[in-house]
Amino acid sequence: MLPENYTRLDNYRYERKFTGTEDVINKTEVMVKTHPEAFSERYQPRRVNNIYFDTPTLEFFADNHQGKAERIKYRIRWYDNIWGEVSPILELKIKKGLVGYKKSYPLKSFTVNENLTKEHLIDSICHSNVPDDITEKIKFLEPVLLNSYERRYFESFNHKFRLTFDTKVAYYHFNRTIQFGKPVNDFSTFILEMKYDQEHDKEAGRITQIFPFRLSKNSKYVNGILNFYPGIAI
Repeated sequence: MLPENYTRLDNYRYERKFTGTEDVINKTEVMVKTHPEAFSERYQPRRVNNIYFDTPTLEFFADNHQGKAERIKYRIRWYDNIWGEVSPILELKIKKGLVGYKKSYPLKSFTVNENLTKEHLIDSICHSNVPDDITEKIKFLEPVLLNSYERRYFESFNHKFRLTFDTKVAYYHFNRTIQFGKPVNDFSTFILEMKYDQEHDKEAGRITQIFPFRLSKNSKYVNGILNFYPGIAI
């Protein structure tokens, strides 16, 4: 079963990202709360954790880094504590141009620690209600990265627009097991992301024109891989 405050994404939607530095985090929060669209917090803040899969040659990373029009991410997500027994969700995040959607499958629980391997993840997927074609695809992929960050959630008064506000990102290299003792922390930047259905795109401009940031193609997955493979050829 998916968590009560988990957002399914069965239809294509836009996701617009903006980035800023830690010196304006407090100003950004005030800007969101005083926005004319009357954004308010929807859920309690929580920590979001993801394990990303890729091909042995990091093809999904290359697709994202190069901005390929059609691309996909395979990841396992859970919330709050990064370590210990977790309630994971397998997500396939599919992008086509500027819009995307995701497929979500609750998984059998597993324990996140220094002994977690690909075999444990595949076992969880195989013993859950995941379509066979997806299971077979993932068997040929490798877990390559774990990231974790704090997220706050806001929603406009008319419920058309959502904002997520991500800070305190930590990256862990997944190389056979999680290199949990060697995280790369990025506490100097934040990511503000606005999400909305396709039919509201014409209204989105008046929302974002108040933001003093430029649109960004920021990808936490791409950033994480570049931290651990700085000389990777694209």
